[in-house]
This record gives sequence, C-alpha cells and structure tokens, in this order.
Amino acid sequence: MTSRSRGELRFEIAVILAGLTAVVISLVRWRFGLPELNVVTIAALVLVPLAVRLQTSISRDPTDLTLGVASAALFAGGFDERATILPIWAALISASYFAFYRDDTGGQFRAAIQIVGGAALIAGAKFADFGIPPYDRVFAGLAAYFLTISALEIARRLLVSSDGEGKIPRLRWTWTFLIGLAAFYIGCVLAAVHDVETGRPLAVVPSLVVIVVGLTAIVVGQTMRNRELNRSVEALSGAAVTMPWRKDVIAETLSLWGAKGLRVKEVRVGDNPGTRSDLAVPLIDGRYAVAERSSGGLPFTQVERHVLEALANMADTSRRESEQREKLRDRANTDGLTGLSTYTYFREILAEVSRLRSPGESIAIVFIDLDGFKEINDRYGHIVGDRAIQVLAERFIKHTGDSENVTRYGGDEFAVLVRRVADYAGLTEECERLTALVSRPITVGEHTLRLRASIGSALSSSADDQLESWYGPPTSRCTSASGPSMPTTRR
Repeated sequence: MTSRSRGELRFEIAVILAGLTAVVISLVRWRFGLPELNVVTIAALVLVPLAVRLQTSISRDPTDLTLGVASAALFAGGFDERATILPIWAALISASYFAFYRDDTGGQFRAAIQIVGGAALIAGAKFADFGIPPYDRVFAGLAAYFLTISALEIARRLLVSSDGEGKIPRLRWTWTFLIGLAAFYIGCVLAAVHDVETGRPLAVVPSLVVIVVGLTAIVVGQTMRNRELNRSVEALSGAAVTMPWRKDVIAETLSLWGAKGLRVKEVRVGDNPGTRSDLAVPLIDGRYAVAERSSGGLPFTQVERHVLEALANMADTSRRESEQREKLRDRANTDGLTGLSTYTYFREILAEVSRLRSPGESIAIVFIDLDGFKEINDRYGHIVGDRAIQVLAERFIKHTGDSENVTRYGGDEFAVLVRRVADYAGLTEECERLTALVSRPITVGEHTLRLRASIGSALSSSADDQLESWYGPPTSRCTSASGPSMPTTRR
C-alpha cells in the first residue's frame, strides 16, 4: 500500500462517486426502455476486457496516464435513444481494472476516470452534428473522452500533491496519436455498422474520405517507422562494429553515430542535460549525451530514446574498457613496491627517447647499486628494508620529475635516465647529485639508516648508437656507448 495524502484520498473518492453517479443516471433512463443489444454491440462489449488489458501508457511519468481503445465499444450502441450501454460498459471496465490493474483502490479509481470519460464521450457524441454522421459523433465523442480523462489526471497531479510539486504529465505524443487514431477508426466502424443495422444511410463521400485518410495514415506511419528502424539499426550496428571506441574520441564517436541514428545534426556530450524537449542520457563520467530537439521539430520517439541509451552504453563500456586497460598497463609497467618503471618498460622508454632526440643531443643512464643492503635486511628485517627502498625511490622521482625515468631492475639496484647531457663533466655532476640523494639519512620508525652505493654511468651521443650494448643491467663497470669506459664512482 502506498501512502497518499488526505487530499489525494478525497480526490479519488470524488472521482469514484462521479463515475457511480454517471452510471446511476444512465440506469435511471433505462426505465424508458432498455438499450439495443444487437450482435455488433455484444461483440464490442465482450472485447472490452481485452481492450483494457492492452491499453498503453501515454506519459513519461512514474504514475502512468494510460489510453486504449476500450472507449470505442460505446459507439456500438445508439446515442439517439434515452437508454445507452454505458452501465454495462462501466461494469466491464470496473471488473477489468479490478482484475488487471489492482492498486490501493482495487483499480476502481482508474476505472472511475475511464467511466467519467465514457459519460463525457456519450454526451459529446449525442449533441455533435456536423452533417457527416457518424464520423462527426465519433470524433467529438473521443475528443470529449480524452480531454476529460486528461483533465482529471492533471487535476490530481496539481491539486492533491502534498509537497506542492505536482507536475503536468509529459505526453508521449506518438503513442497518443496512434491510439487515438485507432480508437477513432474502430469507433467509426462500430458506429457505421450500427447505423446500417438501424436503417440509417451512410454518406458515401465522407465514408470514402475517412477510409482513404485512414489507409494513408497507416501507410505513412508504417513507412516512417520503417525508416526510423532502418536508421536505428544502421547506426547501432555501425557503432557496435567499431567497439571499443578510443578513449580520446569517445565523445566525437558518440556524436557521429548519434547523428546517424536520430533526427538530429549532432549529439553533444556536456555537463548540462538540456531542456525538457531535449533527449538526455547520463554517462558514467557524470556528463550527459544530449540530442537537442530543433525548433518546431517533432518530439523524440521511444525508439530514438532507446538508440541514444544504447549508444551511451557503448560509450560507457568503451570508457570502462579503456580505463581497465590503462590500469593493467600501469600495473605491468610499474614496480609494485616503489612505483618506478619496470625494467622492461624502462627499456621501451629509453628506446623511444633515443629515437626522438634531436641531432647532437646526448642521453645517459646512471646505474646505482646499493652496497651492503642485504645486511640491513638481515639486521632490521625486510619491512624496514622495503621502506628504505621506497624512500629512496621517492627521492629519485622528485629529483627527475617522472617515475618513468627511473627503474628498479633488482632488489637494490636502480637505473636513472638522464636527458640532454652536455658532456662528461655534466654527467659526473649528475652522478654526484644522485650519490648525495642516496647518502642522506633515511629514518624508518626508530631506525636511522645511512646507505652506500656504487654508481656508474653510460653516455650516448647519437641515435645510431647500439643501445643493447649498454642499457642492460651492469655486471661490472659501466661503459659509454660513444667512448671509453667511465670510472665507477664509489661512496
């Protein structure tokens, strides 16, 4: 049971009483004679429960505003007589809602809205006379029916909301038009058959016009739907083939396929969901995929909404896969303890830097091998030793400005990439700076450690140098790729 305000309960009771009143008034008129129940009338009434079951929501709100063709059954009865089939139709409507749409009122509030609308339909049809029977009565009756149930629903939204935030329902105009058109033609057929059975002649020209217009509407509607489906399938299949989309062009790709699948020039990705007339779908990065409705353009259909939702899902999937690949790549290229580059990734960076350097630019590698580090692990434990390695790695990152320029290729061995080296003297100064970083005391808990290291270097002055001969892990003194051996500096 859902909680409802006192005002909402009063409104529901008032509508139910209004429906009962309309039925009672119709029953009172039966004292002048019962309504005609011919074969057409009985067949139409038998189909009322099915028509109620197949009704469709024509609003985009949590509380649906529904519309069906059940009202068309009323046209199978006569409107000229005092007695009408409204009480029988209302009983079938009430029983159908109780069976199919039971809610806090047993479905009777929704049934009452339909019954009040049916009473308005009969009143509107009875007094409509535009000279083209029975089509004028069908049109006027259905207009009165739809306006009545819409007015009741809007009144409920606006007047009984306890928090003052009642809103007019947003209609799905495509479904509204299609259901209204179907009800009109079913009503026309039933009313025409009724008139023929009662000996009333039908106007030939209006009948032909109604038939031709109806068939034309069906053909045009089916053609438009086929075009919409073809456009949607083409866009979705094309977008799916290109999956996953590159992370840097996800927004552009979404816009491209959105323009092909919807009746818009582009689908933009932004922080603003647009206006109420626009079609917006949230993305996982907090932004929105928005299809903007052009001025005077037709509202977006449910198919177009599904297309945009599917494209947005593809964009989200591509982003997640890209981020997952980046995480896996970072995990594969990063040393788990220090956050430095792995040795394999460092080799790739070195090869790329060497290939892209400008003519005459020298690069170097400084190899750092901690001396006696095993004694620290044996004396203080691996937890203290690991923390010391982490502190030293943090110093190297801060010094070079990038963790990719430093690698730990052994338990206590590091290599540092130095770019734009002027000469051997400049490389020696860099070695001394790195030596100073190593020799600075490291405090881990209550322990203060002073590390020592053997530092060697290798220099390359040309992109043509064979780097394989000198950037592997050194087992002895380092050599320069462009000259004689460099002395190993020991501190």
